[in-house]
Amino acid sequence: MPELEEIINKNSIVRILDSKILHIKYGDNVELTAEDIEDVNKAFKKLGCNDTYKTLSEFHKYSTLSTEARHYAEKIKPQVKASAFVLHSLSQRILLRFYHKFQRNKNITRVFNSFEDALSWLNTIP
Repeated sequence: MPELEEIINKNSIVRILDSKILHIKYGDNVELTAEDIEDVNKAFKKLGCNDTYKTLSEFHKYSTLSTEARHYAEKIKPQVKASAFVLHSLSQRILLRFYHKFQRNKNITRVFNSFEDALSWLNTIP
């Protein structure tokens, strides 16, 4: 699937795929900070994304979010149609499940083991 535009940040690459999906790929072996989340938020806005978009967030096995980053992400989370997460560790899955349980924005969310499966699922959402 071709990408339309790509923004490279310190710990992430943000790009729009041609099916109105914002793909966020986080760096390997990093603890993401509020600054990293803000970089993604700025990219979201710069790329012209809105509530008609879906997100696919891809985390490497040894990547995590700091507490500060999780709180900041909750505070600024943009409205999207659906979110898919590609996670590779049990600790990431537990953390996401806990976070999602308490988040105010209850958009459709699923967790996957591969980019391909996540993308296939997002493409089923109108």
